[in-house]
Amino acid sequence: MGIRSDPAEMNAFVDSLGSPRFKVCFDIGHAAITGVTPEYFIKGMTQERLTMLHVQDTDFKGDRHWLPFLGSHDWNAITDSLAEIGFNGTMNLEVLHFYDRFPKELIPTALKLAAEVARRLADEVENKKDVVAG
Repeated sequence: MGIRSDPAEMNAFVDSLGSPRFKVCFDIGHAAITGVTPEYFIKGMTQERLTMLHVQDTDFKGDRHWLPFLGSHDWNAITDSLAEIGFNGTMNLEVLHFYDRFPKELIPTALKLAAEVARRLADEVENKKDVVAG
């Protein structure tokens, strides 16, 4: 695993900075291409530390920036992990290699689909948090 690819390592690093102002922005795709499953990393974090996600799908080989559900990530496990830690942060969708292949006139439709996928992921996390809370 690469530097800070283990959540315990990341937590120790953030704590060593000595200020509650330092938070973690986790890139789901970057983790995957280093061999770390996103759900593993997320489960090792807390909602106080993990405050932002860069959301993309990959094939675990390259930084693809694909729309979720078009690659190899386990989005059910990822949303489960986010719900378990009570994630309340920002989910920043990074999908430039999803829409960049569309003809110009279809870009608005592609972006609308991307927004719907992002909304579904956010809703899944919230619905699963309700289940975790009991």
